[in-house]
Amino acid sequence: MDSLAKFLKIYRFFLDDFYNTLYDLNCTNSNIFGRCAMAVQNQERNYHIIQIMCVMNQLHRLTIHQQEEKLPPGFTISQLATIGFLFYQEDQEVYQRDLESFFKLRRSTVSSLLNTLEKKELLRRVPVPHDARLKRLVLTPKGRDVGTQVQKQFLFLNRLLIQGLTPEEQETFARILDKVEQNLNAKA
Repeated sequence: MDSLAKFLKIYRFFLDDFYNTLYDLNCTNSNIFGRCAMAVQNQERNYHIIQIMCVMNQLHRLTIHQQEEKLPPGFTISQLATIGFLFYQEDQEVYQRDLESFFKLRRSTVSSLLNTLEKKELLRRVPVPHDARLKRLVLTPKGRDVGTQVQKQFLFLNRLLIQGLTPEEQETFARILDKVEQNLNAKA
């Protein structure tokens, strides 16, 4: 798995946690949460989750509001991440369980997400001949168009993320992301 795929996986995990935390803290918006986070961060400089959450918030804003490669309106980050995943994996057979595993989501969550994308005519569930229970997830032409835009946005964000890092630092960053993912997987 390349560093962009690892980043996307961790990005999705932390984004879900970030918004759950906002909800749990009853914060009305991310600016209030940001002020709370800064207060905690100033007290404890090694509180990495706050820094990660702040980075996730910035990535979310860049993803939604980036003017250079504007994404189509009316999509959630989860929908865009799913389209991006299917776009990157288009040469392989992808099923609902693959999304559940990759993004660490419950079956019901992925099912709802896929229903929405199907209603928006971005993907189709195609039966496979070897197992009547399985449905291959295939992007429609409209879904591939959105996938192209998502890919451009993810590449932009990836370049921005590693901007100024030496090749050695990029390798270290990828190794650290691997370790973070392993730590989170051990608790999931």
